[in-house]
Amino acid sequence: MREIEPSKVIAPELGAEVISAEKSVRVAKIISELEGVKLNKNQKNAAAIIGGAERTFDSAFDQKNTQTAKLRGREILRVITERETKSPHLDSYLNRALVLAQENLTTESLAVLVDLTKAQIDSIQQREKGISLNTIRDITKRKGGKAALMLALEVSPHMDIKKQNCYEELGFLIQLIDDFEDREIDTKDGIATLANRLVQPQVLSEIMKQTHKVKKCLKPSTKLIN
Repeated sequence: MREIEPSKVIAPELGAEVISAEKSVRVAKIISELEGVKLNKNQKNAAAIIGGAERTFDSAFDQKNTQTAKLRGREILRVITERETKSPHLDSYLNRALVLAQENLTTESLAVLVDLTKAQIDSIQQREKGISLNTIRDITKRKGGKAALMLALEVSPHMDIKKQNCYEELGFLIQLIDDFEDREIDTKDGIATLANRLVQPQVLSEIMKQTHKVKKCLKPSTKLIN
């Protein structure tokens, strides 16, 4: 009997599009090739959960009411750190995502999920007037970096710090590109990013510098960013 792809099972549970979960599994497969390990069923499930939960997780912080966003962020953090199974303050899809994460992600990935949640809470500052470029850059790097590292550690939980740093640099690059693509939307929504605070030539220069940095760091992985 043909094995059912985990994305097709997990995505509906999280109210997500199957393609979001599938994309995460594909990236996990690329990482497994780079790390010289075979992706097993549990890792495919975990990758599908990470991809399927992405939009639900992000939407918890994407609130014009910054106080509400901060409260939700702290509640997510509490659920993860205290290993709760459900919170009345979070919607059903987010509760389900946190349960699946606790049941399926490695200890290393869960620890990074805590760091990612803290970065997301800090990202709420991007709606505040007067936020500095240095603060935006720090948040952008942490948010993108931790998201990429969480998936990488799911594939290879015992990779060394140097390699972990490489995946964080890759995540920063991905976040820069995402922000560049969403710069008009973010501007309309009142979210300050490097992409809409810097003039376009400077933004493209930042992306190019980070691209070269990642290629140098992860030489075999150029297909991840080409």
